[in-house]
Amino acid sequence: MNKSQLNGFRRLIEDSIEHGSAAVETIQLRLAGRSFGILERIPIIAPPSKAIHLAHDVIISGVHRVIRSTNRLANKGLALALEDKPQQP
Repeated sequence: MNKSQLNGFRRLIEDSIEHGSAAVETIQLRLAGRSFGILERIPIIAPPSKAIHLAHDVIISGVHRVIRSTNRLANKGLALALEDKPQQP
């Protein structure tokens, strides 16, 4: 396998993780939103449900931001490792 192919695979993996994480985040937030939406309509439990919903969404979004940031950083490192470097004498 040559460097061009490796770079292609690297970019494919980076894109897959980036878009996969974004899709999973969206699904998680929407599904939780449905459940929390029901709980938030019940007056006696609405206030804590809203607080927990907010905490949930912040945590989910934060986890996916870390996944995508780590993915980008790892791919930058791999791109540097795969660069053609002049031979040192």
